[in-house]
Amino acid sequence: MRVAEADAEIDAGPLPVVEGDADQLRQVFQNLLDNAVEYSGDGPPRIEVSARRVDASVGADVDDCTWVVSVSDDGIGIAPADQERIFEVFNRLHSRDEHPGTGIGLSLCERIVERHGGEIWVDSEPGEGTTVSFTLPAVDAEQ
Repeated sequence: MRVAEADAEIDAGPLPVVEGDADQLRQVFQNLLDNAVEYSGDGPPRIEVSARRVDASVGADVDDCTWVVSVSDDGIGIAPADQERIFEVFNRLHSRDEHPGTGIGLSLCERIVERHGGEIWVDSEPGEGTTVSFTLPAVDAEQ
């Protein structure tokens, strides 16, 4: 509903099938998409969801492969000095008057991703948008 209210455009490429808790992984996407809409700036949000497979080495078996999933937006961005602390629980970069929220969304995302054997990070420039990426172990296609 929030996506429709904000007139957000979400371009989602093919996503991998992974092993994990579906409700928790859904929560990661909901939090990341919610943040992309909330911090979109003045215009309608433009969000891209993508995934790419990264192999540890040539001829690597599936246990050495990882999916990198990214949610990118064209929003207000995050200053380099703040990029690590956004994953700290209750740590907010803006006042509640500017942007509502509790400051737990990205912390929760980090815990869920780590519980699934992955890592999460952010790439951003103020005024240029933000990309939050996380890894998940690849599973054998036959599973």
